Amino acid sequence: MFNLASLNSLTVSNLTKLAKECGIPLKKGNKSNIIKQIQDVRIDPTRLENLMRKYQKTTSKGKKTAVSSTSKLEERIVLLEEQVKFLIKKVSAIEVKISNQGSKILSGNDVRIRDLKKQIKILINPGDTITIDELLRKKQMKSYSFELIEQAIIELIDDEVFDGSEGNSKYKVDGNIGRLIKR
Repeated sequence: MFNLASLNSLTVSNLTKLAKECGIPLKKGNKSNIIKQIQDVRIDPTRLENLMRKYQKTTSKGKKTAVSSTSKLEERIVLLEEQVKFLIKKVSAIEVKISNQGSKILSGNDVRIRDLKKQIKILINPGDTITIDELLRKKQMKSYSFELIEQAIIELIDDEVFDGSEGNSKYKVDGNIGRLIKR
């Protein structure tokens, strides 16, 4: 005869199908109530065992699908993790490349600033003064940006080659320096 454990291994929908196939009218209820209703009818044990095997196969197929979908999901997660690692490596390589290019640009600016500082020193004799506006109008300064000229002037003041004062100038360096005086 069948046991309760084998009926309990079936899903509620498979229990309902089994009862329907045996012609058992079921009252609504939970899984244990449905199993009790099937047991109360006293179905031929061989027939019941064949039906249980039939519905256990469909239950096990569903479980296999769940297991296979879980393994497929795990495979996809592993694949995504590998893709993320690959992208992180690419981004890191690009960041390194950009930072290397940035340092090359800065070293190029350093050379331009050094040349610009030499030209400014040559333009002004010791003891002479010049406004920033006059300096910017000089032919030699036309090929440089104001930001580069400003940086060169600040460095020349820091190097104590020039003194800076407010002066009467439209353009100001460092917010308040409008005149340069060469030492």
